[in-house]
Amino acid sequence: MTVVAVSMVKDEADIVAATVAHMCDQVDAVIVGDRHGALHRPHALECIGAGKPVFVDKPLACNLIDAAAIVDAAEQ
Repeated sequence: MTVVAVSMVKDEADIVAATVAHMCDQVDAVIVGDRHGALHRPHALECIGAGKPVFVDKPLACNLIDAAAIVDAAEQ
């Protein structure tokens, strides 16, 4: 898997990382977006665990259990 972090700051290069953890070391915040919500839970939990502010694009998750896990982690 390749993770791409797109810089929102003018004149800063985009980041390509081999893992979500590697990307988290290089960014201030994360937008989790995927065509399907199946990867939203693991990616969101990893980024939240790294202490990053996280925005999860819709769908939040594919099921209520995954959605609840994301919300619970964010509320910690």
